[in-house]
Amino acid sequence: MAVIGNDVHVVANRIIDHYFSSQGHTVFNLGVACKPCEVVDGILETEPDVLIISSLNGEALNWTDMLLKKLDNLPVAPFLVLGGNLFPRANHENLSVEDKEKVFLDKGFNCVLSHERPLSSLVKSLEPILQVS
Repeated sequence: MAVIGNDVHVVANRIIDHYFSSQGHTVFNLGVACKPCEVVDGILETEPDVLIISSLNGEALNWTDMLLKKLDNLPVAPFLVLGGNLFPRANHENLSVEDKEKVFLDKGFNCVLSHERPLSSLVKSLEPILQVS
């Protein structure tokens, strides 16, 4: 798990970490304000099944292209999840939740969950991979 870019919003990151840890999963949490190279180093070190990237202040829009480009060259290919406030508040207000998520699905994420979706949506999307109950 990591919060991408210059974003320092930690609450959702800690809630998700705590939830999956309490379900018996090993969670490697890189924390906040993570640059793409730090995320790549974390992936190479831990070889996760899933990579959860979050953003609350719209940092995802600016950082995910660089991250995805770096991930293309890795021997490890985790299931890629992006969640949170995906766009800066002033931009893209007229897009539906589905359209906002589609922008990042088209970039290469396997699962994208806007901040309008509940945590249960994340859990449900990872059930086949992690056998979450």
